[in-house]
Amino acid sequence: MRGTLPERNDAPQSSEAARAARSRARKRRLQRRRRRVRQLGLAAVIAVAALTFCAYGFLNKNTPDPKPEDSSDVSEPNASGGETLGTSPEGTDPAGSGDNAVPAINPDPAPDPEPDPEPVPEPDPEPLTPLEEEVQEILASIITEDMTKLEQLRAVFDFTRTSIAYTGDSDKSDWKDGAYSGLMRRRGDCFTYYAVSRAMLDALGFENLEVTRVGGPTSHYWNLVNYNGGWYHFDATPRSSKMPSFVSFMFTDKEAADYTEQAGRNYYTFDGSLYPERAVDPPEEETAE
Repeated sequence: MRGTLPERNDAPQSSEAARAARSRARKRRLQRRRRRVRQLGLAAVIAVAALTFCAYGFLNKNTPDPKPEDSSDVSEPNASGGETLGTSPEGTDPAGSGDNAVPAINPDPAPDPEPDPEPVPEPDPEPLTPLEEEVQEILASIITEDMTKLEQLRAVFDFTRTSIAYTGDSDKSDWKDGAYSGLMRRRGDCFTYYAVSRAMLDALGFENLEVTRVGGPTSHYWNLVNYNGGWYHFDATPRSSKMPSFVSFMFTDKEAADYTEQAGRNYYTFDGSLYPERAVDPPEEETAE
């Protein structure tokens, strides 16, 4: 919203240099942690493969050969008082070469068991982009495990609103570039606040859309967020003290229209037909999971 809000003083150059140095140090620590994780994962895969190979060799070596069925020569008298088949009386061929010879039993040996397939190592995850690395570090500092979804959304809103200085200008050619520039330089305009919010909401798994003003003397950008089955407006851009007071966090169409009537300039006028149906009631608190 160029020309509508007062430009704020930039932070001293020394503070920007310190933040840049801390950012680079955080990136190096994150890269070292990822390398250690990959090395540990590869060592685990090699160890599992070695144990599998050794176990297979041990089982195959100690498997006993199959034995033929017991065919002991038990003599039973036949009808003529002689010996039954399979007997070996003295003076006869023990191999049973006569007409009544019993063939030797030689069953086929059991086939060797199939070897267990070697585990296939999982591919390494895709490396994070510089924007994703920066977003993950920020979320780790503002999001806790006991937060509800609504509290997470509020943490993103508060961080974006208070950590970026409004300058009234930004490069709007790509939202990811705008988000990264905003986080690195900590300055920008309404497009920067929208882009930074989008990057953080995406990382937390919140579905969100870009909303733009229709009409009015200047353009304006904000987010539409899907929370608990309903879509709400989410605008982290701060306003001049000359504008009417309004908490622009998770607000409804009616609240947007009421504020537009007070502020004028088509402040939150947008084409609702381009977006999913919005929630009517304010968002309700939920218990932490």
